[in-house]
Amino acid sequence: MKKKILVIEDDLNVRENVKEILIEEGFEVYSADNGRDGYQKAVEVLPDLILCDLLMPEMNGYEVINFVKNNPVTRDIPFIFLTAKVDLTDIRKGMETGADDYITKPFSVKDLLKAVQIRIDKYDNSKKKIHDLTLNLEMSLPHELRTPLFGIMGFSKLLADNVDSYSKDEIKEFAESIFTSGKRLHRLVENFLYLARLELISMNNQEMKNVSKEQISKASAIISQSAIETAKSNDRIDDLKISVEDYEYKINLEGFIKIFDELIDNAFKFSKKGDEVSISTKSNGKYNIISVSNKGVGMTEEEIANIMPHMQFERKVREQQGSGLGLAIAKKIVDIYKGKLEISVNGNVITFEVFLLKP
Repeated sequence: MKKKILVIEDDLNVRENVKEILIEEGFEVYSADNGRDGYQKAVEVLPDLILCDLLMPEMNGYEVINFVKNNPVTRDIPFIFLTAKVDLTDIRKGMETGADDYITKPFSVKDLLKAVQIRIDKYDNSKKKIHDLTLNLEMSLPHELRTPLFGIMGFSKLLADNVDSYSKDEIKEFAESIFTSGKRLHRLVENFLYLARLELISMNNQEMKNVSKEQISKASAIISQSAIETAKSNDRIDDLKISVEDYEYKINLEGFIKIFDELIDNAFKFSKKGDEVSISTKSNGKYNIISVSNKGVGMTEEEIANIMPHMQFERKVREQQGSGLGLAIAKKIVDIYKGKLEISVNGNVITFEVFLLKP
């Protein structure tokens, strides 16, 4: 299927030349001679790329991209400005509005086609990520939802049918089981939605620029609180060892807490009661580093390399609760903030090291 490109340009010669070049390369090309018609055309045809002049009648390029990026239907379409203006202020303003690139007139055929192909390829990759995520959701969500739902439905059915047959202690036990299954179901749904939100952020240039400005300080208290709460919920407070310094990190508070909620929960989930789970920090070059270690089943090099959404390692061999999203979410957050997540295995001790940039 041909890729669709929309050219919004009020100069007839430039518009026709660009159209001819793109048609010759096999693209399906649409055009408009002013910003207002161009935006309407974008909504109608949903192109794979928009090439837009900056200075135009009725609606200039900045106004066009503002409408495009604020419409959920068109906001993810790659956007390239065509302009004779080369002032750095104009370039910066264009990029801040969400433009993906800037081509200065006059331009060569080679430069035009290179810029177009780069953005088309990136857009295709983004759509593939969405498709893969959707497919994974379709494959794993029904199974993972059923497990806690069966618990909720089963125990509630027993209570409804035989409420007079059970003691207060038995009813309390059923209620606690229903509550536990409900919490598991709630966490699962929230994690699926959270990962989807992270994927959308990673594909939006403006969102990525916004997150690059975020940072936190006084992080030792945040790490300690997250670890203690998770240890208590797993009835493992005596197994927890915390040794953290008050470093600063280039990340927002929500993402920081989510990383350690998932890593620490994972550490308790895959280790035995009585085995130590430790959290420590250190500083190295441009990164501040947090480590989470535990004894457990370990991971192979292949498993470490394939931390992907909804992948549960050796599920046929060992039973796991959850959807395998925890590590994938932690890794995605770290990637968004230009950090690293490294995993090492020494015997039966597995260590997750989170490298986050210093402010």
